[in-house]
Amino acid sequence: MIGISGRREVFLQKTGACFWFPGITEQKYFRVRILTGFFLGNVSGLAAGIFLGRPAVICLAAGAAGIAGFWLPECALKLSDYRDNLRMMPDIRRLYEYVKIQTKAGMYLTNTLAVCYLATANRRLKQALLEMNGKIVATSDITAAVQEFECKFNNEYIDQFCVIILQAGQSGRMTRMLGDMTEQITDMERQLLVRRRNQVERRVLAFSLLIFSVIILTAIYLLAMSFYDSITGILT
Repeated sequence: MIGISGRREVFLQKTGACFWFPGITEQKYFRVRILTGFFLGNVSGLAAGIFLGRPAVICLAAGAAGIAGFWLPECALKLSDYRDNLRMMPDIRRLYEYVKIQTKAGMYLTNTLAVCYLATANRRLKQALLEMNGKIVATSDITAAVQEFECKFNNEYIDQFCVIILQAGQSGRMTRMLGDMTEQITDMERQLLVRRRNQVERRVLAFSLLIFSVIILTAIYLLAMSFYDSITGILT
């Protein structure tokens, strides 16, 4: 059973924190969360003290901001991993395609993985493939290398790719699951198109809301200034 510390290490691996921040550990990550919460809590408390001045409000603002700041790094890593997975989809599709091509050509597993590495453009995925190939060459332990590769991502398509690699590695050649791989490629392409369309729609909606908000705020500001001028004129 994995403890809390072990789960955090797995989280850092799967979200790509270990790739983007080399040398990061569970202890360093926890300290970053503490410092982020402390910083945001103090800034919010100071702002509440300046503009509101009520002790209860200051404590509430500082506490809420501190809690939000503590969880901010974790949310940022999850968002970064989500975006990484979207960017990886074309490369993952190519992985399946190259495995299929190399299988039909009768290539061995190590050669196939080398071709996959050369065909990959995404930095995070390419680095993981390089490390997996290096471990296979150095230790000849395909199972351990593939499992280590799988632990670096939180992506169902990479998980399925690793299952295929492990099953094919038992015989030394890519001779199985060709039909499933073709189906996976089709599913990934469809999902990628849907996600891209949804992303465009969300951006258009966000941009429209931004414009609408600017218009509303401008109208409120002009109305407030007009009201202020009227009050000033009456008083004078």
